[in-house]
Amino acid sequence: MSHVAAVILLSLGTLMAPAPKAEQPQDKRARLDQRAHYLAESLNNPVSVIEKGAVALPFLLEGICSLASPPGSERDPKLKVVILLDLEGFNKVQRGMFDAEKVQIKFSTKMVNFSLRSLLNIIAEQIQGVVVIRKEYIEIVPRTLWCKEIGLKVPDDQPLPPLVHCDYDKVAVSRILQDLAERNNVNLVFDPLSESKIATPITIRLLNVPIETAVETMAEMVDLKVVRKANVYYVTTPERAERLRAAEEKRCVKEKNDLERQKIE
Repeated sequence: MSHVAAVILLSLGTLMAPAPKAEQPQDKRARLDQRAHYLAESLNNPVSVIEKGAVALPFLLEGICSLASPPGSERDPKLKVVILLDLEGFNKVQRGMFDAEKVQIKFSTKMVNFSLRSLLNIIAEQIQGVVVIRKEYIEIVPRTLWCKEIGLKVPDDQPLPPLVHCDYDKVAVSRILQDLAERNNVNLVFDPLSESKIATPITIRLLNVPIETAVETMAEMVDLKVVRKANVYYVTTPERAERLRAAEEKRCVKEKNDLERQKIE
């Protein structure tokens, strides 16, 4: 066979070879969903050292991305932790006056082995932002725009509730709620009457869900209710929850009546 004929046959073989299989929409959704939950888990990664002082925001985020990414991420993009700033959103909120290059994030002490979650929350708090998980990256967005996006109403002078990101497959409700309480530094108490139900295994995947909504959702999955008492989430039976709410409403009415009576006197 001549060299020319061999080239022609090779070319025909290339043309006739099956094209790479296109990624199906459901496969893409699954891949992105898996990526999002991987990023959510990365929030628990320790970031070795951030020195005391002020650091320029873009430089800080770039450094944190490198510190939070596991070994091998330079060869496998799927492992890389990507953190972005919603520049368009911050400019919109600040009417074009937001200049990320001039923003300095201050650390009052040296940060050693703090979680990525804690460090990003420190940054977000200083620029009135919120840390959220997108499909392919972590993003810091303006607080006001995020509250509007999810329909959350919280006064500007009040802290936002922690956002829950979780992925559990057939795990007891009690175990899941305990994990969330520890990760988000909240107080959660189980009523002894609910013990049999909170041992029920459930499967649940959540991203960017306010913790109160997450706790209520999981409780309702096993026919329980949550009563908020100051900074405590109390998981109990529907009957006891109703009695507690009625008692709280009665107390609030009494306080209101007493206050009005004092004004008259």
